[in-house]
Amino acid sequence: MEVILVTGSERFLSRWVLKTLLAEHASAVLYLLAHPDYVVSTQQFVDQLPDEQKVRCRVLSGAVLFMNLGLTSDQYRKLSRELTHVFHLSDEWNKAKGGRALFRHNTEGTREVLELAGTCKNLERFCHLSTVLVSGTRTGVVMEDELDVGQGFGDAYQKSKFQAEKLVSRWMRRLPVTVVRSGLIVGHSKTGDLDADEPAFQLIARLIHPPRGIVTLPNGGRAPFHLVPVDYLARALVQLAFDEQGTSRVFHLTDPAPVAAKRFLDVVASKMHRDGDVRLIPAAVARVLLRSGWLDRVVGVGPVFGMSYLERMVFYNCQNALSVLWLQGLRQEGFDAYAEVLVRAVRDRSSRGGGRSSSPQVTDPLA
Repeated sequence: MEVILVTGSERFLSRWVLKTLLAEHASAVLYLLAHPDYVVSTQQFVDQLPDEQKVRCRVLSGAVLFMNLGLTSDQYRKLSRELTHVFHLSDEWNKAKGGRALFRHNTEGTREVLELAGTCKNLERFCHLSTVLVSGTRTGVVMEDELDVGQGFGDAYQKSKFQAEKLVSRWMRRLPVTVVRSGLIVGHSKTGDLDADEPAFQLIARLIHPPRGIVTLPNGGRAPFHLVPVDYLARALVQLAFDEQGTSRVFHLTDPAPVAAKRFLDVVASKMHRDGDVRLIPAAVARVLLRSGWLDRVVGVGPVFGMSYLERMVFYNCQNALSVLWLQGLRQEGFDAYAEVLVRAVRDRSSRGGGRSSSPQVTDPLA
């Protein structure tokens, strides 16, 4: 019987991974590590599952930021005895919190989860969610077995995730590890479902209603936009974590034929039936305007969201991922296949608004 720990269970991706695990592993028991602020909302999510799945889920109050994940000694020892799989999906991308906070969560938090995994006698796999942005300032083709080649980094998030993956790679000598580098996570390819807290939601919402109709796209929008639907990513994560070929390997999970940024913008506009009313500002001009304060005052910071990610002509070779997943019949659809449902879902949710309930109250599922 599999006993699985999932960190960051309040995340949009994590909940799709949980659904996939419960559906594909009928006897698995899942421990869901949720930050105290999101324990109640995580329990509400569990309560909405079918009864057969609900009874196999245990919500734990804790976080990767805390020593021993914020667990009691008894909880920690119980997990150490029982765990067979760890899905480390907890991730902080809010740059407004500062570089130190990103490092603590993404790098030191990863160390805390690795240390728990290192005590597990029955561990079969440690699955670590990384990002293609660990390539930093690189251009050209990036292979899956490449990590540290002396690249620089555009921001603290990229660097913290790079440092976390370096840490995980050192533990590969001790643990059965699978590393997945994800592209920008977008909504479900069939329903468009996408959490309003996700960076992709905020970006698409800005493109649907750009302030003053102005958007900036570096390199004339020719740079590739690396996207991955959440349903494909969740299924691929689970598949790789239980496949022998996934051990001690790194996988790029993103579109092997990425859409160009300008094409992405054009498709969003066409699905909104709004051609020709969005003006593009060259990135160099946008930077001058941003320094002067004009861009903030007139169009807000939204139009330059992701500019640093779209400046580089970088492509991610997916050979490892395709060699394993295609044999299992698992392939990612191109952006055109799910663009309409994605844009419609973001538009509808933006008009409705949304929220997330939270509370620190929790019972002890390991008692």
